[in-house]
Amino acid sequence: IEPQVLVDKICSDQTIAMAKECLREVVISGTAKKLNDTLYDISGKTGTAVSAQNNNGYNKSNKVYQTSFIGFFPSDKPVYTMAVVIQNTSASGLKSGADVSGTVFKRISNQIYNRLLKKPEKTSKINKVSDTISHRYIGSNKDFKTIYQYMNLSVSDSNQNSEWAMSELKKDKATLLKYSETLSGNNQVTPNLKGLGLKDAIQVLEKMGFTTVVVGKGRVVEQSVASGTPFKKGQKIILMLN
Repeated sequence: IEPQVLVDKICSDQTIAMAKECLREVVISGTAKKLNDTLYDISGKTGTAVSAQNNNGYNKSNKVYQTSFIGFFPSDKPVYTMAVVIQNTSASGLKSGADVSGTVFKRISNQIYNRLLKKPEKTSKINKVSDTISHRYIGSNKDFKTIYQYMNLSVSDSNQNSEWAMSELKKDKATLLKYSETLSGNNQVTPNLKGLGLKDAIQVLEKMGFTTVVVGKGRVVEQSVASGTPFKKGQKIILMLN
């Protein structure tokens, strides 16, 4: 006997939409909030009941709970519907539908999503163009060597292992040159900080006893105390970065 469909919908589209919103809200702010930390949206309803033990009724000393979570995912375009029903005693310490059945639901749905529903990330082809522009930086000689070693770049070092260096990067080749300015703080004059990154500039100024105020982001382009002028410990200097 072939089945005959008498009613193709149990309710209107408007009512279904409202029910879906209610089930989604259960996970967003209701009894199943702990399920709302996935990469996809889950909607559903928790259930918690005390089960009767045969003819003994409801055992008050050691209750048996029947927990459930019935839901679907992803919420916006449902693909899977699942019901998880678990019975356990109060000895477990967990008795709510979200804590017991909801946790199992999420573990299973995560596996399904990662294996069957997660879309692969799109990667665009990048045409590598040789960089012919010369880039110059001023900074810690040790930091430059560490960075270039990590980048697996060949380095020509004529810096003689001094603390500070002028680095020139062109066509994937790096050169370390001796930086002529004095940044050691041995002289009681303000150093030329232009071109330094913020970390290196702060390091120099702290050793010399300056109080530093920073404006902007990037490398130092201006300084309020001119290089070569005497200074006192605790003196304020403003660095303009760009």
